[in-house]
Order: sequence, then C-alpha cells, then structure tokens
Amino acid sequence: MKNICVIINPNSQNGFTSKKSEEYIKALADAGLVFDTYYSKSKKYFEKIFKEIVDNYDLFVAVGGDGLVHSLIQLLAGRKDKQLAIAPAGNGNMLAYHHNILSIEDTISSIKNGKVEKVDLIKVKYLTSNGKRKTIYSHCIIGIGYIADVVKYATNIFKKLGPKWCYPFAGALATFRIDSFDTEFCVDNNSKYVPNTNTVILLNQGKIGPFDITRNVVDTDGYMDYVMFHDGTSAEAVLCFLDSFFGKYIFNKHRVTGKARKVKVKLLSEKDLMVDGEIYEKILYFSAEIVPKAIMLLSNTSKKEV
Repeated sequence: MKNICVIINPNSQNGFTSKKSEEYIKALADAGLVFDTYYSKSKKYFEKIFKEIVDNYDLFVAVGGDGLVHSLIQLLAGRKDKQLAIAPAGNGNMLAYHHNILSIEDTISSIKNGKVEKVDLIKVKYLTSNGKRKTIYSHCIIGIGYIADVVKYATNIFKKLGPKWCYPFAGALATFRIDSFDTEFCVDNNSKYVPNTNTVILLNQGKIGPFDITRNVVDTDGYMDYVMFHDGTSAEAVLCFLDSFFGKYIFNKHRVTGKARKVKVKLLSEKDLMVDGEIYEKILYFSAEIVPKAIMLLSNTSKKEV
C-alpha cells in the first residue's frame, strides 16, 4: 500500500469545498483507503507544510481546483517517485476533467486501478516588470493579452454570475477593451516580429469554463500547442471570443498556430501573465519549454470519453 496524503483546499469553489470536505473524506475512507489529511489554509501555509511532509508520502490526493493542483505540481515536477490523484472540487478542474476524473468516485477508481499517465508540463521562465526572474510550471494553459483579460474579468465577476456565465460575459467585456501590443515571437529557432497582437496562448491540455479551446490538444506528446491572434481591433477580438466559445479556430483568420518544444515571447509593453486560470503579475518576457512526462498522474482514461 502507498502512503497516501490527502490535501484539501477549503477555499475552492468560493468556500463550498470546505462544506463538503467531510463527504470527500468519508468517501475515500469508505473505499478502504488509509490516509492522512491536511488542509491548505493559504498558499504560504501550504508551501511550508508540504515541504515538511513531501518525503513521507508516495501518493498525494488533491481535493480542490486547479489552484491546488497548480501549487502541487510546482513541488512534484520531475519527482518520478511521487504520484498525483485529483478529486475535482474546484470551479475549473481542467487537468482532472481532461483525464475523465469528474467526481470523487472517479478519483477512487483512478487510485484503485493505479493507472499512471506520465503527463507533460510546461516550464515557464519570465521577467517581471521590476526586473525579477522567476520560474513556474504549468499543467494546462499560459497566456497574455486577451486571454488574460478574460480570466481577470471572470475572476472579478465569478461570485455574481457563477462558473457558467462569468466566462462568456468576461469574454464579451474583454472584446470592448481590447489592448493590442507588439511582440517578438520565437518558435523553437524561428523568430518574427508581430505587431498589433491580441493574445498569445500556450496550451498543454484542459478547459477554462465553457471555452474548450484545448479540445484536440494532447498533453503527453512532448509538444505544446501555441496560438497567436493578431490585428488589434475589437472586431477581431469578437472572433477570438467565438473561436474560444466554440472550441474551434474557424472565425478569426488572423492567427498563427502550431506545435513547438520551446517558445519565447518578448513584449514591448508589460502585460499580465495568466497561468492555469490564475493571474500572476505583469511581465516583459517569458520563455516556455515542454518538460516531457514530468508528473505521474493517476488517470481514469479507461472510462469512456465524455
């Protein structure tokens, strides 16, 4: 038997996960699993506790959303001796849903079946507007420009509209406040100057709200998918929104797409960096490279795709 650690983020779903935490714990225990339970009270508290306990366990069960998963992968990346399971208890659940983990029952099934998928991550190095260099890992999506604005607006209005409507409303709002920018965009070794850019997106897998913009992206192929929309007008932003909403790049013809192992983006003006559905800080440059098979994820892919 593995040494199992269950980490619960009570703040997921705006605190709703806290109310259901006993149900999650009971379901895991009733399934015959033996585990220790920790609560992630804050990001700082989580990082402190996790560093103290990480070597004591083989399997970490994240009960929360993408924020908790994102925090976990920062410390589990490259650890082949550690496994990750997810109980989808957040608003987005991008990584969980991509691997057909839709409920606590799916989580238990993934643990008992023990099917491990070696999932790629994207390693991001970026330069902040005040000159600091930082490194983080992404399991799903990285973006600047329009896509970051959508997430920022959605976060602000989530409590009022909920997960179903906050993203469409935020997407529409972002189209009226489009802020184009110039960038030097380098894919592998090919570099070009792109004026009037709307958004730059790097994809590994997943889904943000109703925007299944990563529908056909495979997160275990050793590549990241990139998408750049450019032109800089509100009309083009509306087409970006429609592409995102329907999950197909069929409306906005002013786009550059493809696959790459490395991408570098140099901005001529600072922009918000969005990683896995969270706004980080304003940056002037970032480089991203794929890290193949960086996370050992317990998956439920034997289940019929939905």
